Amino acid sequence: MHLILHQSNHLSQVASSALLLHDLLNQTNFDKALEEKYKHQAKLAVKDSYNFDFLELGEEYDERRKVLIHELSKIENLKVSKPKGAFYCIAELPVKDADKFAQWMLEEFSHNNESVMVAPASGFYSTQGSGKNQIRIAYVLNKESLIRSVELIKLALEQYKD
Repeated sequence: MHLILHQSNHLSQVASSALLLHDLLNQTNFDKALEEKYKHQAKLAVKDSYNFDFLELGEEYDERRKVLIHELSKIENLKVSKPKGAFYCIAELPVKDADKFAQWMLEEFSHNNESVMVAPASGFYSTQGSGKNQIRIAYVLNKESLIRSVELIKLALEQYKD
């Protein structure tokens, strides 16, 4: 179990680093030759160490991020901004207490025998009371599952009574 957790944590760090590198290369005004040089060097270094394409992983997480942010932005009264270098986002919900909402979704909400688990964001802040109506959503699932998860969150918000 420890080995699995260690590998999982290491892979999440690699995924986060891949996304950060992807963002850096796309937001920095490198000339094309210099950009290709850095991409090539990064690919070689990671392939030698981990036997997979680091930048391809960053591109996949970038696509997942775009899908998640796009779908969340369709929900009325929900606020979300584009994260940079992370594989999760924080969404501000139109609820008073995201902890209670998350618990309600797990215990009472179901649509077609499906629900979704989110992490209340308050546990990620050091300031007491911050993030009370926010959730953290990791985009580690495939794009279709992310879309369905957001659909479930939307349906849950429509049914939830604060």
